[in-house]
Amino acid sequence: MTAKELAALIDHTLLKPAATDEDLARHCREAMEHGFRAVCLFPSQLRAASAILSGSGVVLAGVVAFPHGASTLLSKVFEALEAWKLGASELDVVLNLHAIASGERAVVEEEIRTIMEKTPECRHKFIVETGLFSEEQLSPVLRILEQRRPAFVKTSTGVNAPGASPRDVALLRSRLHTSIGIKAAGGIRTLDQARDLVAAGASCIGTSAGVDLMRQAASP
Repeated sequence: MTAKELAALIDHTLLKPAATDEDLARHCREAMEHGFRAVCLFPSQLRAASAILSGSGVVLAGVVAFPHGASTLLSKVFEALEAWKLGASELDVVLNLHAIASGERAVVEEEIRTIMEKTPECRHKFIVETGLFSEEQLSPVLRILEQRRPAFVKTSTGVNAPGASPRDVALLRSRLHTSIGIKAAGGIRTLDQARDLVAAGASCIGTSAGVDLMRQAASP
């Protein structure tokens, strides 16, 4: 995998609560300079980022209910719609983790269906937080996602549990239709990690260390 090929998989992520306007502008410039697939931001940053990225080809993604997924469905739908109106064409949605833990399949199913129906213009990445749950707990959620066919299923937020592992990615890849991409995210800071995750089946890498990965890829 060349540096250019890796860059095309990276969602360049800036989800630091105290990030400044200067941080945001630099982040967007880095994405354009390196040819990253997307930038992933809080909703309040989307309008400014949309103006900077206009015409660049870099995808703009906004998080929804980040990082705990504990908002009500109505709140999530409003946040998703607002993110789309502010320029996001992709939504990284943290699913209701309490419902997953409690086995409340109907709650999870309604959340996925409603958000996808209310924001049909967007591509959706649903975060299942693999590090928190057993395969048994995730199985009903993966069956719902298999049926609904979002653009991506995402391993983790990187906040609530250990981040992406090749084992988690391989599990998702084995349980989901090939049309559904797998986004590995959380704690990805080395080129070897990124390569291992791609080898396991990841089609997208979410990381705040994209520039570092590019430096590593360019090293002899």
